[in-house]
Amino acid sequence: MNINQLQVLCSVARAGSFTRASEELFISQPAVSDIVLSVEKYFNVKIFDRTKKGVTLTDAGKIILNSAEDILRIYEETRQ
Repeated sequence: MNINQLQVLCSVARAGSFTRASEELFISQPAVSDIVLSVEKYFNVKIFDRTKKGVTLTDAGKIILNSAEDILRIYEETRQ
């Protein structure tokens, strides 16, 4: 688990789409999918429900997202 993975996870949640997140992050959509899959495997939970219209957070995903946002905030504060 690393900061970049958490940033991707937060971007997908904000964008509501793997494709839109990949465009915002300037990385490929398959790379975004692989990163999210690795985080799901790490926590052994499904983070997003995937549909043709986009993605939504699962209950576990909401908990992980909240923690990821806290970690990223603390990381930025520490960097400054």
